[in-house]
Amino acid sequence: MSVRDEGSFEFWLNDEHKDWATNSDTYIFDPVTLEGVTVKCIKRPNRTIDVTIDGPFGKQYTFNELIPQIETAKGYTSSSCGSGPTSSCI
Repeated sequence: MSVRDEGSFEFWLNDEHKDWATNSDTYIFDPVTLEGVTVKCIKRPNRTIDVTIDGPFGKQYTFNELIPQIETAKGYTSSSCGSGPTSSCI
């Protein structure tokens, strides 16, 4: 089984501005690519984050999530895909 059939990935979002997750600025993070799957994240001024996943099953999925209160300057992102629904967790 490969990421093309089923899989998950995790990574941290981070920026030099320690208040990036709570301030009113927009941040466009560098894309993350692994085994033909590309993930793009954009933090919006209203404390939401757009996560766009390109590649699994030849499709594109976009999630818009509220950033939870965090005590670190890093944001953890996890996504899963398989025969069921595709999901994302911030």
